[in-house]
Amino acid sequence: MRPLIAACAACISTICIHPIHTKYLQKQLNLNNNIKYPMAGCLQSAANSFIMTGIYFTSYEFSFIYFTKNKIPIATFLGTSSSYIIGTPLHVYTKRIQVTKNNLNIPKQLNKKKWISLYMLNVINEYPKNLLKYLIYEYFLNNMNIKFIGLFAGFTSSLITSIIFEPIEYIKTLKILGLPFSFNNIYNGMFIGITVSILSNTIGHGIIEELSPR
Repeated sequence: MRPLIAACAACISTICIHPIHTKYLQKQLNLNNNIKYPMAGCLQSAANSFIMTGIYFTSYEFSFIYFTKNKIPIATFLGTSSSYIIGTPLHVYTKRIQVTKNNLNIPKQLNKKKWISLYMLNVINEYPKNLLKYLIYEYFLNNMNIKFIGLFAGFTSSLITSIIFEPIEYIKTLKILGLPFSFNNIYNGMFIGITVSILSNTIGHGIIEELSPR
């Protein structure tokens, strides 16, 4: 039940923050044109979040029960590596809809090598990010007994991890669009990106821990 609740929570949070995420893409590309369709790609993004989170939490919760040692590192790795097998093409599809509908850019075609490198970049980035996030998150769940613990743990863990790993999101976005990137621009849209991450995780984990606590 917990993976299903998590998938539904991710879907809800994605819909709520989608217009902000579209603005985030605009800032990453360093553009200032008007966004006519802030909800472009919203249904695809919601479906992506539902599927990815469902896969992630199924792997994560299973590992949490099955393994007796190093639960969080193993659970995080299995969840990240499995969910991004389907999550990588879904992310590409969704972001390209957001970009093209709002005339932010014309994405380039990705060859097989670029698809593989994009998947590897996702795992290499998201694994340490999720590992740190869930080490903090599980610590709060296990050591604090306060109302709405999911909101607090989700907010705090995502705040810390997004500040550290946000610059890599710029590289991922440019690779998704098949565009070259510059390390001089890795902080493009950083504030909005951190805001998106915090809102998404706070809403999602708040729902999970209220409806399906472990």
